[in-house]
Amino acid sequence: MMILMDQREERLLAIMDQREERVKQLEQSLVNISSYIENQQNSRALGMGITDSTSIDPMRCRDEWIKETQFSLNRSIRVELPRFDGEDHRKLFKAQGTMMGYLSSKTKILLKWLDTNAGMLARIEVLVVISAGLMTFLALFGSYRRRSRSSVIKYTLLAAYILTDSISAYTIGLMQNRQVPQRAVRVVVDVLDHRQVHHQLNHCLLVVYTLFIYNSYAKWTSIWIAVAIFMAISMVKFLEKFVVFYQVRNSNGSMVNTKLVSDYMHYEHKLSNEDEIDPVLMKGYKYLVIGEKEEDVAVGPPDYLMKLNIEDAKVADKVVTLENIWSCRGPVLRDSEAAKDVCLSFTLFKLLRRRFTGYPWAEANSPKARKLIVQGLLGDHMRTFRVIETELAFLYDSFYTKYAVVSHMPVMLLSSVASLVGSFWVAVVLAHYKPPSYEEHLMRGIVDSLVTISFLSAIAFIELWQIITYVFSDWAKVLLLCNYVRKSSWQGMNLFQTALSFLCQQRVLKPWDDKLGQYSLLESYDYYPSCFKMVVMNVQRGQEASPFIQLPEEVKKAIVHALIHSRGKLRRIGEYSLTLCEVGYGGELSWACQLETYTQIILVWHVATSICLLKTGAPPHHASTEDQFNRKVADSLSKYCAYLVVFCREFLPDQDSVTEVIFARIVRETMRHLWEQRSMSRKLDRLMEVRDATETIVEKGGKLGRQLIELIGDESLRFRVLREIWVEITLCIAPSGKVTAHARHLAEGGEFITHVWALLCHLGTFQQPPAREIV
Repeated sequence: MMILMDQREERLLAIMDQREERVKQLEQSLVNISSYIENQQNSRALGMGITDSTSIDPMRCRDEWIKETQFSLNRSIRVELPRFDGEDHRKLFKAQGTMMGYLSSKTKILLKWLDTNAGMLARIEVLVVISAGLMTFLALFGSYRRRSRSSVIKYTLLAAYILTDSISAYTIGLMQNRQVPQRAVRVVVDVLDHRQVHHQLNHCLLVVYTLFIYNSYAKWTSIWIAVAIFMAISMVKFLEKFVVFYQVRNSNGSMVNTKLVSDYMHYEHKLSNEDEIDPVLMKGYKYLVIGEKEEDVAVGPPDYLMKLNIEDAKVADKVVTLENIWSCRGPVLRDSEAAKDVCLSFTLFKLLRRRFTGYPWAEANSPKARKLIVQGLLGDHMRTFRVIETELAFLYDSFYTKYAVVSHMPVMLLSSVASLVGSFWVAVVLAHYKPPSYEEHLMRGIVDSLVTISFLSAIAFIELWQIITYVFSDWAKVLLLCNYVRKSSWQGMNLFQTALSFLCQQRVLKPWDDKLGQYSLLESYDYYPSCFKMVVMNVQRGQEASPFIQLPEEVKKAIVHALIHSRGKLRRIGEYSLTLCEVGYGGELSWACQLETYTQIILVWHVATSICLLKTGAPPHHASTEDQFNRKVADSLSKYCAYLVVFCREFLPDQDSVTEVIFARIVRETMRHLWEQRSMSRKLDRLMEVRDATETIVEKGGKLGRQLIELIGDESLRFRVLREIWVEITLCIAPSGKVTAHARHLAEGGEFITHVWALLCHLGTFQQPPAREIV
């Protein structure tokens, strides 16, 4: 705007200069004319001797000519110079007024045109293009909502979801309220209408509405066949969504019958000889992968369990177990541990679903089940968490996608194939479509056809992307691998086996971002959020997260090593770690492991760990690999558990309100205790000066930090103790009964604590050991 004003001002100044120069020239000409007239009158008077009373007054003539000339110049320039006190203000206001008047007139013309049929059609087509762009954007990047920690990405996706629904509804309203006679755009109405469905009642209403649209407009258009095709596809998709909603809401769905699986695990141990069990080769593990059907079960007294008649040859041919997967001699499974692990993850997922449906965990105390995890899974920490990650990906899909239903009924993919083919065919038809002369169109119908074709291309791309993501999903891999085990003929088809091996090695979308949240109390206690964050985002004082870090492999290794060392059993906090030093369990440091709540234990040890890390500084270059390993684990888990206290308190065993009150209290205590302490070294010294008889949480943390430095002089041993302490704390807070929190956070990407929780569930650990009891 300022550039336009400057240009306008320069132009006006040039015009004014030209006007002044022209006036001077006219004045000079008038002076010459006046002199000439005066000379003529004098000559006439001398020659004739008379005086003419009506002679011309030269000065009056000049003045009148000047006024008329200035008036004509002002009219030609068409600029009225308003009178202002300052010259600069006069020029500025004059330029603004001229420009705003120009824009206002153009805006009025545009608004008037938009209210015409052609303008209405243009608005509809712009909205259609925007809808196509939003739908394509969501198809490509919608999965980043659970694979990214960025708030910008999450809120952008949320805005796209909201705008897609709103724009679709508004576009349909424009079409219905104003009789836009462009029939090519009517094809889009069906597609726009059936893309957004969220409730069963909406299904019924949209079916009726789609029928109404088809009945109202199909007979008017020359491309009624295309409209009829999309009408049929819409009906198929409505039926598909009905089936998906029913199956997903049913905890005993077709693909995952949780009740049947739960009852099966009551007697699974009786189907094999305990002496022949081998968790490495899965010998004796008849855990179900796929193939169980309700029509193959029998229910009877005394326990009325759903017993699968697996001894029947026909049933045995349909059912695939872990033992079948590991004993398959086909090269795809024989040579690929990753292919076997996908099936193992699927089996563990079916067992884990019992935690969300309330069915009992029959094998919780079974040595056979514990051996499967301790000896069959925990040998390699990377493999362990890869299997758990895939298991949780299956769990997410069962809650939030239709993959479970599609795996049970692959024919449902035909609706996507039909939409893909139909969109392509209609696009070809519309490319040669010429609207009748009586229809409203833009640029002879070229723009109309291009807009509709672009939208159909977006629909085709979305359907193709959905097909690709399912074909490369873990659900498709499990289905194909189990059929590969069932059908021995497939094991001799080299081309098929090559394609299946390639498929098992690919992954289109990573289940989660593999990040670890971090929080440091000593760095963030004095954080004061803005009013916007406090009111809109409910951010509290001191609630400033540190940057997320990539989940260290050292953390995974430490967790797995601790479980192997304890043979899968859960230890109390400090039960093993404090025995590594001379004070021992029950000694001078045990008080910090027996506080009233887990929140207090986490925060006290977090402050103490921060003191030890900051006092010793970064590890020297010549430090051993084990020392660096211990520091990395202690630092990462300390800040992660503090992060759970501050941002994800629903994962902790304590009540959410208790955790919230304790955190708000420790922030106030820290601010009072470290008042006027500017540097970090002075803060650490102030914390370590506390008396032995402490009351506040931050003072207890300072006391514990001082004790760790004084009682464990060897830095290597001190950080090994801290590493084991934090592994024990992480394992103790993981087996929480708040399963809803785990399911809800899976939709946002999940947390590392959920992975530990799932691993402990398969070890039969569902609650914490008593923190205050000393053994």
